[in-house]
Amino acid sequence: MEIRTNNDDFSDMPAELRQEAEQVSKSRRDFMKVTGMAAMGAVIAGCTAEDRFVKPLVNKPEGITPGVVYQYASTCQGCSANCSTLMKVRDGRPIKLEGNNLSPINGKHRGLNIESPKAGGLCAVGQAQLWTLYNPDRLHGPRHKEDGEVEWAKLDAAAAAAIKGGKAVLLTGTISGSSANAVIAKLKAKGVRHVSYDAVSRYAIAKAHADTHGKSGIPRYQFGEATVVVTFDADFLGTWISPVEHARDWATQRDLKFGRDSMSRLVAFEARMSLTGANADERHRIKDSERGAVLVALANKLGANLGEPGKHSVPADVIDKLASELKAAGKRGLVVSGSRDVNEQKLCNWINHTLGAYGTTIDLAAVSHQKLGNDEDLARLLKDMEAGSVSTLIVWGCNPVYDLPDGEKFKELLGKVSNTIAITLRADETASECTWLAASDDALESWNDFEPVKGLHTLAQPGVRRLWDTRNGFSCLLKWIDDADKNKDYREVLKAHWEANVLNGQSWSSAVEMGFVDRSAGNSKTQPDFKASGMGDAKSAGAVADTGALEVTVYESYNLRDGRHAVNGWLQEMADPMVRVSWTNLALMSPTTMEAQGVAEGDIVEVSADVDGRKAVCKVPVMRQPGQAEGTVAISLGYGRTKAGPIVHGCGTEKDAVDPDLLDEGVYRIGGNAFPLVGSKPVGGSISKTGDNIRLAKISKHDSQEGRPILKQTSLEEWKKAPNAGNDEELPPKDFTIWPKWEYKGHKWGMTVDLNACIGCGACQVACSVENNVPIVGKEEVWRRREMHWIRIDAYYEDDSPFDGKLTNNENPEVGFQPMMCQHCENAPCETVCPVIATSHSDEGLNVQAYNRCIGTRYCANNCPYKVRRFNWFRYEHHNLTMNLVLNPDVVVRSRGVMEKCSMCAQRIYEGKRSAALANEDVKDGNIQTACAQTCPTDAIMFGDRNDAKSTVARLEKDPRNYAVLAEINTRPTVTYLTKVRNRPAKKSGLALEHDGHSHEEH
Repeated sequence: MEIRTNNDDFSDMPAELRQEAEQVSKSRRDFMKVTGMAAMGAVIAGCTAEDRFVKPLVNKPEGITPGVVYQYASTCQGCSANCSTLMKVRDGRPIKLEGNNLSPINGKHRGLNIESPKAGGLCAVGQAQLWTLYNPDRLHGPRHKEDGEVEWAKLDAAAAAAIKGGKAVLLTGTISGSSANAVIAKLKAKGVRHVSYDAVSRYAIAKAHADTHGKSGIPRYQFGEATVVVTFDADFLGTWISPVEHARDWATQRDLKFGRDSMSRLVAFEARMSLTGANADERHRIKDSERGAVLVALANKLGANLGEPGKHSVPADVIDKLASELKAAGKRGLVVSGSRDVNEQKLCNWINHTLGAYGTTIDLAAVSHQKLGNDEDLARLLKDMEAGSVSTLIVWGCNPVYDLPDGEKFKELLGKVSNTIAITLRADETASECTWLAASDDALESWNDFEPVKGLHTLAQPGVRRLWDTRNGFSCLLKWIDDADKNKDYREVLKAHWEANVLNGQSWSSAVEMGFVDRSAGNSKTQPDFKASGMGDAKSAGAVADTGALEVTVYESYNLRDGRHAVNGWLQEMADPMVRVSWTNLALMSPTTMEAQGVAEGDIVEVSADVDGRKAVCKVPVMRQPGQAEGTVAISLGYGRTKAGPIVHGCGTEKDAVDPDLLDEGVYRIGGNAFPLVGSKPVGGSISKTGDNIRLAKISKHDSQEGRPILKQTSLEEWKKAPNAGNDEELPPKDFTIWPKWEYKGHKWGMTVDLNACIGCGACQVACSVENNVPIVGKEEVWRRREMHWIRIDAYYEDDSPFDGKLTNNENPEVGFQPMMCQHCENAPCETVCPVIATSHSDEGLNVQAYNRCIGTRYCANNCPYKVRRFNWFRYEHHNLTMNLVLNPDVVVRSRGVMEKCSMCAQRIYEGKRSAALANEDVKDGNIQTACAQTCPTDAIMFGDRNDAKSTVARLEKDPRNYAVLAEINTRPTVTYLTKVRNRPAKKSGLALEHDGHSHEEH
């Protein structure tokens, strides 16, 4: 049976409305054409339906019920940390990713409620991977550089012939999986050399351990066991090695809920203000060139005899005190460094060995495989290419033309290689220079395996059949070497390898269901011995190089990472957690350095430097950053892409990398490439103004909290004396209200945010956008202050001086982070002013929004003291049908002219209550989780029923640290916060936090 769908009749409408109504109708019909039951088979087959007929499924697919969500275990490939995930798949397409709670890497089973079924943690990058899957800018099939689209057979023949010709090299990023390495071994047997590198290298850590312990590898750092952590520019809460795992473990030592009265201590030394530094109890600003000297000074205080270090800016009493704290912590101390200098890493190794940390806070017996790149192998490859001794180069999973410090040189060297092949998702900067482009599957379309740490084997399985004519990369390699498995689906190859080498009697189906097999219990616990002879000339790290008046430091972007996610709209629009600017990277400087350099915020400057004997430049706008070391400029990596699709407004050259329609409005290209500024040693540079100035796409106008108690914090010393320290202001009595009292006889939903655990990473923001179909609006609309995020992360700077209406100039402020979403007030100011009652209160304590009733007066936004309501200025739909597949069918897509805001994931509440009713049981605490709470790596956000006395949120209402923001105006939010506690002595002066981020006066 087929039912013909009729066109909508808009003939009675006024002409000015008819055109838009017809567009809306067509968009809806086209969306249903792709996502409805008629198209399920088409989506699975990887093409779109061409007709407009509804065709019911006569035979239900085995194991699949249309409209029902299924969870499939997999592995995130957004970075090499390889967190375990659960794919939420409905009608043949993934619509949401969550962390796998059972995973030793990112599971949150170590939290307070072990029986809670909430998912594991996942960072913002992991949450956003669906965008990459459905992005139509991917390659749709194999291509030749000159001939365009070709058949796979032609590419396969050319690749096979090239490999047989000898002198072939496979260049990749980190590859850790057991089956994956078995395929690589087959290539090596055919004479193919394998070289791997990481764009943001951690090779110095592995190299240092090879010298000091006789074992090359990156240890697994156990922050959950550390009571004192000292970091030298190792941003382990942001991007360093395995940030979700590190943040989760670190947060367990910061927990003061339910009777805990001790917490770890974090001390940071860094040039820029990182997420880790912002969360530190004590932070010191040093240049990168001073880092080795401070390490030598600290080692000397712990018993080393490394001679007098060079001059640095850290006072002697600070190092004395820190050495004493580390000695007291002993084996539960931990010192980490993000340096690329092997000698500095050796100093860390010596300090950790002296403390006895190996075997407690550092595990070198079971090493991490999350960063396996070898810088020395890469250097040898470049020399071989220069010498013409490489005939075939296969590039897979990396982009060296863009992300090598001398990418232009690599581009030249490609011309000396006879055969160049790229296994790639898209024609990026490197792939577009190769002769052959083998279109690869997206990570969510293919099978793969990983071993992120020794003994932990994880699987990646597809959540959707191929959307286009692409292929698994390992299948390509097997075909090109004429392997016996060349015609097998890679799933069969992977399964056979696991059954023979990994499962050890466990069934394949159970491994797929779990998503991993943990064999780490069999790892040796014996740590390699420390070899003093391996220290070599480590004391030379204490020399402080003269880098001139301005030192350049670069760091990995929190959202785009090494640049591979520049195509991702969710991540482009996610503001940098520290400076709250999106759609560009920046030249960050302290207010004093900006004044000395004669630049102002928004000025486009050219940062120039001589790096390892070559000239490097990067053009970016200037931004002030309190807390930055004086005489330094910091620039994030990952921006400045020129071949990442329309989202970067680029066509391949700097001139073209600007949207011409926005030039008059001051919108500049999407950042500059800072990889050329990466050096083996600290880099001295200079800046020059280009004469251009732009308005930054930021969500801030001033950085003052204006004396209001919004983000409250105190010290551990004060908290131990008085549990309500920092939270002792007088509030209005509960009966002081003009609102009628409402009895919540059923559920009363609420949320509590532990500011001690919130690190400001932004994972909750992206998770909310994915779950609730929150649109991106683009750079122009962001700087018009029309961003649509339902949750924002406010960053507040400390300033002891009274607010004078100006930006804080505190040179090294403390920073606090506070997630701010709709507070679901019991006495909601928005409800009293809505003329059509579009916003109202539910009988379960939520402030609900009826989109169909809203007429867009925006009275509610004007009356909201928290500025959390958003107005749809335009229809932000995806014009490409494939991108519409990313939309969550459980949540309506809002049209222009209506207000929207956080709903506490009402669809999840409904589904949780429905599931409990079907099981004839009460809703259990933790069974319903909002998207933000579910993904938070540190469990900072807790959601539950306040009427359930045993629930986490109900219990935390009684905590003396619990408070509501702006409680003095008697809005009575159902979202409350726990005062932030820092492990430091009490301050003599009163603590006033200065707001760096958000006025949100126009939405």
